[in-house]
Amino acid sequence: GNRDLLVHFCRYCNALYGEDIAGVISRGRGITVHRADCSKLLGSDSQRRIGVSWDTSSPPHERSVPVDVECEDAPGMLVAMSKAIGKAGVNIGGVVLKKLPEGSGLATFEVLVQTREQMDRVMCQLKLVSGVLKVSRGSSLRKRVKRLIHRSSSPGHGTNLDNIISDE
Repeated sequence: GNRDLLVHFCRYCNALYGEDIAGVISRGRGITVHRADCSKLLGSDSQRRIGVSWDTSSPPHERSVPVDVECEDAPGMLVAMSKAIGKAGVNIGGVVLKKLPEGSGLATFEVLVQTREQMDRVMCQLKLVSGVLKVSRGSSLRKRVKRLIHRSSSPGHGTNLDNIISDE
């Protein structure tokens, strides 16, 4: 392949080394690399899509990838989830916590991983934590949470949104 091209990764799907990928030629931004199942890729102009592959001649780079965890709102949950990520051998780049209207919470961890296998280990370890309800990569869980928050803030639900931290 040609190494003199401007390449960046889609922040929506955060493709990791070892995953199936495809590229989209962007106007003025070079090639955007997506996971093969990324909705942004599938919604792009098919005329701009190109085949891409991982450079196997050099080690993969560390990338910050969001992991959403819906969990019980209980003391010690953050510690337990952080320990699970550490047990997977991965560092945490950041975390944002939200209290949800249904008595649960949402933790969005930015984990620093290089490969799909590392991400799989993180997600498996998190699923083993008592009180964890759901684990997902990326924004799918955040979209559901936003719908929950919107629904609970409609008249008659009595939820005070001032108590919910927004990441936008």
